[in-house]
Amino acid sequence: MRSVRWDKSAEQAVLGLPQLLRASVLELIYALPDEPEPLGARPYGMIPTAFEIVTDSFTVIYTYGDDHVSVWIVRANT
Repeated sequence: MRSVRWDKSAEQAVLGLPQLLRASVLELIYALPDEPEPLGARPYGMIPTAFEIVTDSFTVIYTYGDDHVSVWIVRANT
């Protein structure tokens, strides 16, 4: 099973989100190890396993490998 790894700035961004938004972001992120390319994920840059998920409320940019999901960026969409 893949583990979730956090970039320090992504972790800090999540901690700074309002509680309900934080819960939504974390729910999505902790589902990524089981389904790293969910519906709505789109390729990010030219990196084969890097993806961006954009919702009305937030954006998450991440990559994944056989044993991990690395969360690079979390941003509230305001």
